[in-house]
Amino acid sequence: MAENQKGTIVTRALIPCGGRGTRMLALTHGAPKELIDVGGVPAIVRVLAECAASGITDVVIVISPDKQAIVDALKSTAGATGMPARISYVVQEEPRGLADAIRLGREFAGGEPLAVVLPDNLFTEGTPAVRQVTETYERTQ
Repeated sequence: MAENQKGTIVTRALIPCGGRGTRMLALTHGAPKELIDVGGVPAIVRVLAECAASGITDVVIVISPDKQAIVDALKSTAGATGMPARISYVVQEEPRGLADAIRLGREFAGGEPLAVVLPDNLFTEGTPAVRQVTETYERTQ
């Protein structure tokens, strides 16, 4: 496992965005819940920033076939200041849950450690939550 310039060995993350978001329809009106505006910034962008601040350079986002809006919203995000260098997408054809989304990221992980970052959990104070988890992994394997 190679370290990146920030010294971390966890450089890849998977963000599952394949769910239907039915519990949030009153807020989203059918749009992807990951694009909900939180303080002027889409939630998924906040999650990507947390990944970058944690040393994550490569992200795969698992989307459902009807979430092209996420791809469109993030088209100029990869490599921007404070964002992961690379963002790719995998389509989860049917909503089969979190374990299936992680399974779809197996090839992306390439045998390396993979952080799984839920796009509907935002942390704004102190050390990023993703970094806390990756530091624990790096200490304890």
